[in-house]
Amino acid sequence: MKRIALLIIICLLFIPCIYAEETDSEDSWEYEDDVDLGGFWIQDRGFEMALAYINDAHFANNYLPANMMFTGVIKIDLDNFPSIFQAQVGVNMTPFYFKYDSKKGWGFGLSIIEFQITGFTGINFDISKITDAKNKRTDLGFAAFVNFTPSAFFHIQNFKISVMPTLFYPVAYATSKISYTLDGSKNYASFMCDIDLYTPFNYDTYSGGIQGLTSMMGMDISASVEYPLSRELGLQNIHSILNFDVGAGFTALPFIPGTMKNGLNITANASVDASDVMNITNHIFFDSQSFTKDKSIYRPFIMHFWANWKPLGTELITVTPLIGFAVNTLYAEPGSIEGGITGHLNLNNLFHVRLGINYLDRMWINSMHLALNLRLIEFNLGLSLRSQDFAKSWEGGGLGFTLGAKIGW
Repeated sequence: MKRIALLIIICLLFIPCIYAEETDSEDSWEYEDDVDLGGFWIQDRGFEMALAYINDAHFANNYLPANMMFTGVIKIDLDNFPSIFQAQVGVNMTPFYFKYDSKKGWGFGLSIIEFQITGFTGINFDISKITDAKNKRTDLGFAAFVNFTPSAFFHIQNFKISVMPTLFYPVAYATSKISYTLDGSKNYASFMCDIDLYTPFNYDTYSGGIQGLTSMMGMDISASVEYPLSRELGLQNIHSILNFDVGAGFTALPFIPGTMKNGLNITANASVDASDVMNITNHIFFDSQSFTKDKSIYRPFIMHFWANWKPLGTELITVTPLIGFAVNTLYAEPGSIEGGITGHLNLNNLFHVRLGINYLDRMWINSMHLALNLRLIEFNLGLSLRSQDFAKSWEGGGLGFTLGAKIGW
């Protein structure tokens, strides 16, 4: 398996050279239109790199506004409490990244030791049925990966193709079975929690060092393709407003699953009735024990379709509607729909503003991303309001940010 993965990565580095089209910028459909707002155009870097680039860091929930969490005073209105309380936290950071663009229709890059962490919960708690809840299920999951991702892009005729195989090492992975029962007629309540926390080592015998690690690396593949549809159909010759290209792509298509062999099982059970509420501690049971069993690990799979529409026929404004779906095996219901729209203002490739309203990773994300490109260095800052509920996303149910700088020439 390791040899196959290594062979695929090596082949990837040669594909751009094989299929690269020796075209100048006037023949390429990716030409950079001269917006001419300031009489110049900042050229793209042929080589760039970044250190400690935060691709995304966020927290989101569908009830508590961010200002309440920061003040430390949390007020809960049971009359307006959601039937399912959802919360998610995530971090994606790349310590080192570089990219090379030949300016001839091909290039390659590499992200080294990318950290990808996500955790979520979905508590099924319908206050209107508080006196009669039987076996209500709750989602709780956590995953952490360390990724190594080479990438390449090239052209085959009028198709621009990007390919990114990823070697990922599962650091932690948690699945759960949590449920509760409330019976108002009998004044009875019970709670059951069963969590499998997979670790990259044997909890009982690990003494440090990489020799004791038992997790096995996995591999998946991401790819995208874009096509200048309006140009090929002659639509943009009719009117500049009919200038668009279309694209499709997927992320983390499984190729070789990661494997985790060891973990810690955590169980908790509690039950109480009104007649014995004073002795509630006698009805709470907690236990944990290590286990050994193979678990195949996959990163979330994502499939998207989009269009890049340039209503003015130039690079000044681009509008990108998107639709797709995701499959994340951490959730009790793995499948989810994704979609949204993003607008991009490009001022001479010097200053970029992106505004978006998207539903991604089971969250509404209202984002603003700013970039200042001086060619030698580019500064990037992105801020977003997030929530699993659309209205709450505008009220500060969650926050996210992107931060980093790229240098090169």
